[in-house]
Amino acid sequence: MVSLIAIILWIGLANAAISPFLLPPRQYYAYAITLAVFIALLRDEIHAEISFGWAFAWMYFILAMKSVLHPNMHWSFYVTWTVPLACLWLLFRPRRGWAWFWALGFTATFLQWFVYMFYLFYVRGTRKASLFPFNLFSGFLRVPKERWLPSKLYNKSICDHCKRFINNSRLIMGSPLPLVLLTNSYPHYDTVENLKTSAESGRNSSSGPCPVCNLLFYSISGKNNNFTTKADDDTQLTVLQKIGGYMCACTKYLIKCSTHKSLLTVKVWEERPLTQYTYVQLHLGGKPLGARILIHRNSPSQFPCNSANEPATNSAAHLEQMKTWISACQRNHTLCEEVRNSGIPLPTRLLRIEPAPLDSCAFRLSLVETEGWERVDYVALSHCWGGKNPIKLSVSNYQSFREGIDFLRINKTMQHAIQTVNGLGYSYLWIDSLCIIQEGDNSDDFKKESIRMADVYSGAVCTIAATAARTGDDGCFRERNPSCLQPLEIGVSSASPEESGDTGHIYMRIDDVFDFERHIDNAPINTRGWVFQERVLSPRIVHFGHNMVFWECWQRSASEISPAGYVYKRYPDDFKDNYTPRVVGVYNREELEQAENENRGVRRAYEEGILNRPPPPTRDPDDPPKTGPRLDRKMQFWRDVRKRSSYPWHLDQREASGFRSAFWKLKTRSLSHERVGPLGFTHLWYEIVGIYSSTDLTHYEDKLRALGSISKEIQKIHEFTYIAGLWEETLLTDLLWFNIEGKGRRLITQDLKSDTHHKKTSDSTDAQQVGGNTPLSDPICPTWSWASIKGKVSTDLVPDNSNYNIRLSQAIADIQHVKAADGSPMPTDDELEMPKRLQLRVEAPLLDVLEIKAQKIKLQFQEGHPNRTIIWARVLWDIKPVLENENLACLPLVVLETFAIPGEDDEDEYDDEDLVLGREVQGLVLKKVGSTYERWGHFTIERKTLKRKTIEAFNHAKRSVVVIN
Repeated sequence: MVSLIAIILWIGLANAAISPFLLPPRQYYAYAITLAVFIALLRDEIHAEISFGWAFAWMYFILAMKSVLHPNMHWSFYVTWTVPLACLWLLFRPRRGWAWFWALGFTATFLQWFVYMFYLFYVRGTRKASLFPFNLFSGFLRVPKERWLPSKLYNKSICDHCKRFINNSRLIMGSPLPLVLLTNSYPHYDTVENLKTSAESGRNSSSGPCPVCNLLFYSISGKNNNFTTKADDDTQLTVLQKIGGYMCACTKYLIKCSTHKSLLTVKVWEERPLTQYTYVQLHLGGKPLGARILIHRNSPSQFPCNSANEPATNSAAHLEQMKTWISACQRNHTLCEEVRNSGIPLPTRLLRIEPAPLDSCAFRLSLVETEGWERVDYVALSHCWGGKNPIKLSVSNYQSFREGIDFLRINKTMQHAIQTVNGLGYSYLWIDSLCIIQEGDNSDDFKKESIRMADVYSGAVCTIAATAARTGDDGCFRERNPSCLQPLEIGVSSASPEESGDTGHIYMRIDDVFDFERHIDNAPINTRGWVFQERVLSPRIVHFGHNMVFWECWQRSASEISPAGYVYKRYPDDFKDNYTPRVVGVYNREELEQAENENRGVRRAYEEGILNRPPPPTRDPDDPPKTGPRLDRKMQFWRDVRKRSSYPWHLDQREASGFRSAFWKLKTRSLSHERVGPLGFTHLWYEIVGIYSSTDLTHYEDKLRALGSISKEIQKIHEFTYIAGLWEETLLTDLLWFNIEGKGRRLITQDLKSDTHHKKTSDSTDAQQVGGNTPLSDPICPTWSWASIKGKVSTDLVPDNSNYNIRLSQAIADIQHVKAADGSPMPTDDELEMPKRLQLRVEAPLLDVLEIKAQKIKLQFQEGHPNRTIIWARVLWDIKPVLENENLACLPLVVLETFAIPGEDDEDEYDDEDLVLGREVQGLVLKKVGSTYERWGHFTIERKTLKRKTIEAFNHAKRSVVVIN
């Protein structure tokens, strides 16, 4: 037994020894109240003399409470601890003995340790998204927002169907519940026709047009909004099959969809990691029909500019906005100015524009030669050719063009461009068809000037792009409904502003970031191969889009809805796919307490993270996924995504953004040819090639020529050898391209004139590609080059997400040389000459193909190898999928390692085997044709099926010398 007074002295001495400072008042009160409560609950166990066990338990409990109750925390922190302490009391029942009381204090200490470790791993660490327990519910639950109310301002004009999903959605209006689902769907109109009627004139004469239906109908692409038919079953089945290019093979599913009371539904959802937006999207039969629409609380970071109120895109307000963008870029973006002012000579010829006389609407045009001129500002036009009787410069009309060009004879796109140039205050315009001799006996002029076209666009003060025009007769300007461009108020924080002071609002508006992707990136003009390098090299572009005008320069993009602009997410910071906030400069308890006191702790970081986080990548409803689930998720994660920026333009980072970022990094950084990952040379090169390969060319012999200016710029910096669209120094990883679309077409000489010729020769060509065992008659490029097929290509040389790193662990194959098949010298001007017959000689082990199942193949080491283990691999075919394995073999090239390194970006410093999370082997699928091989696909032995002994088996396998045409 021990005296109670001794216990008190013992505890006091221990407390003084470990804590030579007075408790802050807030913690003192919490500390005193907690002790008082437990003394009252255990009053029967307190005597003048108590056992050593109870003395030890009391001492440990008092010290545990002092450790658990952090000083200087918010009062809610101490209130929150009452819940676990009460639960521990009910669980341990300390009256049963001192051991139970000690266990209560120990468990409380353990909980405090667990919370702190939770903070270290989830807030300070890098791998948060997949850690337990958040991974159990974070994908479908979230804490709701505060409950707000529908807006009375627009409530009367909104139709009943839209009111239903707006007012009932807990994600939009908030909820008093502790947790809400991240995704909900609500029924809407039964047909697109009824939706269009509600958007344009209302469902009845008294209500008027519904502004929400107007936004929903606007979100449907031009490809889909023509399906405005009645709701009979057969028609709806046809619409359902056509929407978005999806074909549903299950007849039962189609019948089930057609008998639904409402085929159109509205999906409301949010995504992890959380952003400031709730998303709304129109669906048809469970498939996306429209682009997503944004909903957010409080005022948007940017309001539409004045031109957004105009019913057409040729107003004076549009000219003023264009001038504002050009002026802001010239003043603040040094990189854009350097691109233009890099000693580029003037074009050989320009069009001089003189204002029209007062009694005429026609401008005076004339062709002028610039020889001997000093620097002059000019604008370039990027446009699609075509239309009725387009006027062109030729030898025969050259002199008449010098004297003057009839403004009324040129097409509408050129007329609109001239009006814009004059309105912007410039006097000179460059148009390819009017400044380069296209016809006649002077073919040398076209060859000379076509080589300089990239310099022409680089040297222009700005490029006007008729982005939405399919032909020259379509013009630049468009009429539109300006109400679609304005934010729509659908909710308020309080029914009475007097009650809450400053009333907040909920806004719904179109996603102009996605509009940029749909109407600019995927516009008709940007599907032309020659336009790609024009767009990359132009310092500034004004896009006349489908419904509004967009701005694009090397450092920022903008639109009429977001005139201050948006920037691309940047690696690595914006690629952190974390669910929890990131607090900078906090590594221990004292720093955490100080951060909370200065309002820069967890809560502040959480709010800032949501505001600054890029929106998750969205998929165009017209563009369904074409690769497997894992690869598709990876490619979606690494996509360039624009995010709105309210920061002034002079704060933009001095580096290119978006797809130009890869080109800029290749031009300005010294990159190791052995490195893979987001900053690897091969990945950056295929960022460019991937976009370019999705474009079309009138003459496929220009496939490499149209990329020549870009490859030439990269070649100047790195002094690499350019071979058929690949680079000799990185050839091992450059060979690992694959066709994203899953079904490409090998380009041969029949395709040189036009893609339409393929329709006449497709049967014989495909038969030769799939069934024959003879070499292709006359390919336009070696089969191991991405330029040999028509289709969008990419590589898989990045980790699953930014929480991991990837490196080239082992080179299985050894590339011996590349040479011309006929022994002739290699061409010296590779970007202008199409290398048709180049042979690649590789030494590596070959794997036999035993079985083919769609996108999977069964492999085995060749006979004679001691390891005859069956290996399954994923395959992506270059052209049509092969269903038989006759003469097929697989050539492994590299072993890639994925590993995690918390807090570091440079993987070269880490070689610990414990850090490796997995390995995979990538290589080529080959078909033997005669004594050589042709490439037919790309294969990957994924880490879930790849064992360590299999990798070691590659080192002991018999190596063969393979020649690939």
